[in-house]
Amino acid sequence: MERSYKLLQKARLDLENIFRYISIELINPESAFQLINKFQEKFNDICKFPKAYSLLEISGLNDNRLRKSIVDNFVIVYLFDEEKDIINIVRVIYAKKDYIKEL
Repeated sequence: MERSYKLLQKARLDLENIFRYISIELINPESAFQLINKFQEKFNDICKFPKAYSLLEISGLNDNRLRKSIVDNFVIVYLFDEEKDIINIVRVIYAKKDYIKEL
C-alpha cells in the first residue's frame, strides 16, 4: 500500500489562493496549472521519502516534527504521521514571507 497525503484546511486554502492569484490577478492560468502540478508532484515525492526533507526549527516547541520542502518560491510545511503512515500537508506559503509566523 502506498503512503498518501492529506491537505489540511489551511493548506487547501493556500493552494486555492495561489491558484487564484496567478490565474486571475496575474492573468496567467497556464502557469497556475503548472505550479499546482508541481505541488502535486512534490506531495507525491514527500509521500515516498517523508524524512528526506529538513525539519523546521521553531523555538519554543520541544516536539517539533514539522518538515519543509521547497517548490519554486513556496515552502510546503508538512507533518509525517508515522503511526497512521500519512503525510499531513499543513501549509503552502510564499517563501519570502515569514512562514514560521504563518503557521
